[in-house]
Amino acid sequence: MLLATGGVIVLFYQEMNPSQFKGKYEVVEDKRPSTHHRDCPSCTKSIEYWWTSGMSECYPHFYCGDCGEVIWREKDKIRTFTSHGEGELKHNIREILAELPTCRCGGHYTLEAGPRCPHCRFDFADKNRAFSDRAYDPHIILLQGSRLYIENKNR
Repeated sequence: MLLATGGVIVLFYQEMNPSQFKGKYEVVEDKRPSTHHRDCPSCTKSIEYWWTSGMSECYPHFYCGDCGEVIWREKDKIRTFTSHGEGELKHNIREILAELPTCRCGGHYTLEAGPRCPHCRFDFADKNRAFSDRAYDPHIILLQGSRLYIENKNR
């Protein structure tokens, strides 16, 4: 169910059976030796991470607002790519969010969340980015301790 108030979109999710996810997941360790390290700006601990190239076109992708795990489904890309104008894009994103499963931590995937530090849960999301920039961002950033769930026709 969707509730829009004062420009804020609130979604009420229904629990989905994990068996409904028809993809696979990857972790940072799967990406070695193509990983990197950086310090968290909040706790200063080192974090191993990996990101997709812009050529991967992994949009839209959604991070869990609680733990920072990320999900990307090819069918969502097709729906956003065919959107005409920001109004239709927002409508399509709302529909996609309503269909996404609940994260394994119990949290929910959003377009506003970003990857989170595995040590202190600092949210790396750029809160100043425009809605369409977030929706069409081709770069997924996967931090150590998180999973990237992928669902596409080739996997």
